[in-house]
Amino acid sequence: MLSEAGVQDTTIKKIVGHSGAMTLTEKVYTHLDMQVLVDAINKTLENKDSVTADTKSA
Repeated sequence: MLSEAGVQDTTIKKIVGHSGAMTLTEKVYTHLDMQVLVDAINKTLENKDSVTADTKSA
């Protein structure tokens, strides 16, 4: 579903917790903040309320 919404593979791996599947390059050279992940999830929600990031707890 995320892939069909055009979400990047690196973001999908981070959302589903597949950190072991990430390459060394992805681990070192990419930084995904919470809002990027939330935006990716929101792409998949068509008729539902949007998710918001609680940046205070991060």
